[in-house]
Amino acid sequence: MLPILLLAAGLQVAPAAMANAQSDKEMSGCAVPLVSHGGPLTADALVRLRDIGPTGLSQVDDHVLSVSPDGRRVAFQLRQADPVANRYTFSLCVDELGTTDAVSQLDQGGDFIQTPYAAQGFAAYTADGSPMVVTPEWSPDGAHVAYLRRDSGRTRVWVANANGSGAAPMNDLEYDADEVAWSADGLALIIAGRPDLPVEEKKLDEEGRSGWVFDDRFIPAVGPRPLVRSEVATKFMTLDIRTNAVRPSSPVEVARLLDPTEGPPSSLKFASSKGGDLAWTSKRKPAIMNSGTVLHVRERSGRVDDCDANECDGVIALWWTLDGKRVVYLRRGGWARSENQLYTWRPGRPPSLLVSTADLIAGCEMAARQLVCVREGKTAPRRIVGIDVETGGARTIYDPNPGFASYRLGKVERLTWRNVFGVESFGDLVYPTDYVPGHRYPMVVVGYESRGFLRGGTGDEYPIQVFANHGFAVLSFQRPLSLAYGRGSASADDMNRADISQWSDRQSVQSSLSIGVGMVVDMGIADPARVGITGLSDGASTAEYALINSSIFKAAALSTCCQSTSGVSVAAGAVMARRFYRYGYPKYMQPDPSFWGPVSLRQNLDRIKTPILLQLSDDEYQFALEDFVSLREAGKPVEMVIFPDERHIKWQPSHRLAAYDRAVDWFAFWLQDACGPLSDEVAQCERWRKLASTPTH
Repeated sequence: MLPILLLAAGLQVAPAAMANAQSDKEMSGCAVPLVSHGGPLTADALVRLRDIGPTGLSQVDDHVLSVSPDGRRVAFQLRQADPVANRYTFSLCVDELGTTDAVSQLDQGGDFIQTPYAAQGFAAYTADGSPMVVTPEWSPDGAHVAYLRRDSGRTRVWVANANGSGAAPMNDLEYDADEVAWSADGLALIIAGRPDLPVEEKKLDEEGRSGWVFDDRFIPAVGPRPLVRSEVATKFMTLDIRTNAVRPSSPVEVARLLDPTEGPPSSLKFASSKGGDLAWTSKRKPAIMNSGTVLHVRERSGRVDDCDANECDGVIALWWTLDGKRVVYLRRGGWARSENQLYTWRPGRPPSLLVSTADLIAGCEMAARQLVCVREGKTAPRRIVGIDVETGGARTIYDPNPGFASYRLGKVERLTWRNVFGVESFGDLVYPTDYVPGHRYPMVVVGYESRGFLRGGTGDEYPIQVFANHGFAVLSFQRPLSLAYGRGSASADDMNRADISQWSDRQSVQSSLSIGVGMVVDMGIADPARVGITGLSDGASTAEYALINSSIFKAAALSTCCQSTSGVSVAAGAVMARRFYRYGYPKYMQPDPSFWGPVSLRQNLDRIKTPILLQLSDDEYQFALEDFVSLREAGKPVEMVIFPDERHIKWQPSHRLAAYDRAVDWFAFWLQDACGPLSDEVAQCERWRKLASTPTH
C-alpha cells in the first residue's frame, strides 16, 4: 500500500511527486516556452511538439479539458516526447481562464498509458498505440484535482492540490484504475477498475505452463499470447481520503461516476441543462445509417421543440449555456463536411451561426459565456481557446507551442473537387517552403485525414512540413465518405458488404485520389513523373490499390500492409476472420483470385514497378509477409523495417522520429535522386542503390 499523507482539515496533499519534476529539467512542463525557433521545421522539432489530448481528434467530444466548479480555471494533461530518451514527460496543468500567462503545474511524471479496448468479446487489449485521454477531475470545492497516472506498470489515482503545493498517489489497489470521480461532499474518491482482469491474466500464465490451445482467444497480429475473453466486470470502490479506508461504492456513488443521465433511446448526441432541460439528436430515418438528423429540446415544463433545418443536421457535439436558455452545438458542414461549424439555438427560433472554420474544434466544455475547447489549424498545432457563445469571438487561452509560428512553413491551399461517382472530395496542398512559381516539384501524397493540424497524416508518420522544407509539394488527402455510406446503408455490415462488392468503394477513393493529384499537376506545381504516396491503415489500402490500378506513383511508403487471404484469415485471428467473412471476404480454404485481383500486390507482381518502403510494427508485420516475400522474390524494389513493441500507431518517440527521417530519405532517394538528407546511414543508401539497380520484371 502506498502512503497517503493528508491533513483532514485542509486536505493538503504532500509533495510526493515533486521529485519527478527535477528529473525532467530539459522539458518545459506547463510553463509557456519563450524561445522563438525560426528557420525550417525539423523532424526532431515536430516529434517534440507539446500535445494535449489524443493523437488525433476524430472523437470531438472526448473529455480533454476539465473546467473548475467556479468556471474560472481549466485543468488538462500536457504531453511531450523525447526521442533521444524514448520517453514522454507528462505534466498536469491548470490555467486561469480570465488572464493570460497564468498557467501553473500541479504534477509532472508518470508513464505512457495506451488506450485499452474491450471489443469483439475481448476483455482488454492495446492494439492501437494511442495515448489514453486522462481527464483531470475537480473536487466540488475546486481545491483539488484527481487524475490517473501510471508508474511502474500500474495505473493509480493521484490527487494534486489545485494551488500547486503537492501531489500524491492514493490507496494502491491491486489492479489498474480505469476512472475516478469525487463524491458529492468531496471527502471520498469513487474509483472504477477491473480487479478480476489481473486474476484472469494469471490464469493464462498458469495455462501457458502446459501450452495454450490456439482458439478464439488469439489475435496473432496482437501477439503470440491469448487474450482474456471472459466477462470481466467493472467494480467500484470508494476511498475515504480522511481515513484511507476503502469500501464498495454505493449505488448513488456509482451513478455519480457513470453519470447515467441519458436521452431517449433513439438519441445520438445528448446534453442536459442544470435546470433539467434536455437536448438530443435523432435520425430522420432510423433504418438508415447516414440518415439526416433532427435536434430536439424538451423543457422541464414538457414543451418540446424540434430543429429539422439543414443547419441542425449532422450535430457531433452539443452543450447548454449555463443559463439554460440556449443550446450550443458543433456540426460538420460545407463541402464534403470539411467545415467545423458552431451554432447557437434558442428553441422556437432559427439557429444562429457562431463560427465556421476549416480548423478542428474538439473537447469543448462550457464555462460562463464561453466554450473552452482545443483547436488546431492547418499550420497551428493544438492549443486551448475560449469561444464566446454570444458573438463567436475566439481568444487563445493557452498555446503550448508558441514558437511554432516562427518556423518557415509551406503555404497551404484547400482544394475541392467531385469524383466520377459524384462524391465530394477535398485535400490540402502544401507548397514547398521555397516555392518558385513556374517550377515543378516532386510531390508526396499523405492521407487519409486532412482535418486540423497538418502534422504527419493519420498515424503521424509522414512529416508534411518537413517534406515541404526539403523541396516537396505535399497533397494532404482526405479520404471521401464510403460510397455505400453516402448512398445509404441499414447497418455497418450492409455498408461493408456493399463497399467490397466489386471493390466499389476502392474505385471511388482512387477516383478522388487521381483527380486530386491531377489538379496539382494541372496547376503546374507537381511533376507528374515524380509523385509518391504514403499510407497507414485505410490509407495504406488506398495506396496499394493505386499501385495496382494506376501508374501515377513512382515511390511509396506504407506503415501497414497488405490485403490478402492470409491477413484476413490467419493474422487477424478467428474472431475477426468471421467478421470479415460476413462482409463477403473469401475463406482461407476457398481461394478466390478474382476477388483479390484488384487489391493484392502478390497477385499483381507484373504491374508493380514502384519502389515500396514498409515501416511496420512488430504487432502487424505478419500481415505483410506473404506480399513482401513475393515482391522480393520477383526482384521488386522493396524494403521492410520492423519496429519492436509497437502497435497500429507507433507510440514510441524514437520510432516516430526514425519513421519520419526514413520516409523523407526514401522519397528524396527515388524522387530527387538524393541520398539521405536526414540520415547519415551509409548502409541505407547502399541498400537502396542495390534496389534501384535490380531489374524489375
